[in-house]
Amino acid sequence: MNAVASALTQVLYINLDREQHRQRFIEAGLDRIGLAATRLPAVDQLAVPPDLAGYFAHVVQKRAPLIAPGAIGCYASHLRAYKQIIAERAAATLVLEDDAILDDDLAEVIREALAVLPAGWDMVHLGQSPRHAVKPLAALPNGRTLVRYSRIPFGAAGYLISLAGAKKMLNPAIPRFWAIDLDTRRAWVFSLDVYGVVAPPIRQNKKLPSAIGHRIKSTARRGLPRPTAYSWTNTPLRTPRGLVFNVRKLGPLWWLRCLAINCALKLRAALVPLATHLASPARA
Repeated sequence: MNAVASALTQVLYINLDREQHRQRFIEAGLDRIGLAATRLPAVDQLAVPPDLAGYFAHVVQKRAPLIAPGAIGCYASHLRAYKQIIAERAAATLVLEDDAILDDDLAEVIREALAVLPAGWDMVHLGQSPRHAVKPLAALPNGRTLVRYSRIPFGAAGYLISLAGAKKMLNPAIPRFWAIDLDTRRAWVFSLDVYGVVAPPIRQNKKLPSAIGHRIKSTARRGLPRPTAYSWTNTPLRTPRGLVFNVRKLGPLWWLRCLAINCALKLRAALVPLATHLASPARA
């Protein structure tokens, strides 16, 4: 690992044994920016090893899973990464999926982010642009900013995680119903102290075919607690506990500011198609 990234303890990338073209892709990106990394063999769909199987609600409850087999294998692969982090007692680890596109300044951004992160941080998202308001915290190289999210974005292509964060994500008392990139959005469930980088220095290669497949959708939320006890809108991203968590992490004033911005964004998104429809020529 080069001197720029010396604050990192380790870099792990997740890769299925049969996906050698994806291994070549991520290793080429790592070599280009001078980051040494360790390959972590991914879990292949439902072939979850016994030490990880008990995390998944469908296994414990003996039900059909809510998500696709590939998404289960992906989640188990990230759990395997967290176990290795704990075994190595790694203070700061970059976890990558094998379709991550790495910007040239990734190592520099990570170094600067680690230098300014508050004590007790758990996770830093590096791979997805937020679609909701953020609270800026510190300037990073090349016009990037360390932020807190008002709503954490999807994606687990690349992120930093601390030793404490890995331990929280391995909490065996929390049943896993959803994909990893949805659970990492539900920071309040895991008591995670989460940050992000805008603009993100990692992107997902959309040209590589997904090894996960489509998620299974269900409005019934098979096997989940009733909506009144779990979520007021029957979605895991809007809960009373999540609201309290966001207010506490953002602070009341910044939470209100982000709420106003998000409402404005939602209103604009609703008005644009309406304006387009009204402007279109009348049908005969």
